[in-house]
Amino acid sequence: MGLNQKIEDTEGEIRTFEGHLDIMDAAINS
Repeated sequence: MGLNQKIEDTEGEIRTFEGHLDIMDAAINS
């Protein structure tokens, strides 16, 4: 159970990081 929670947290952090990259790309391209 603890391991699954850690995996979910990591996936959430990766998605957040990808979202920040998308925002940076939009800022550079604008």
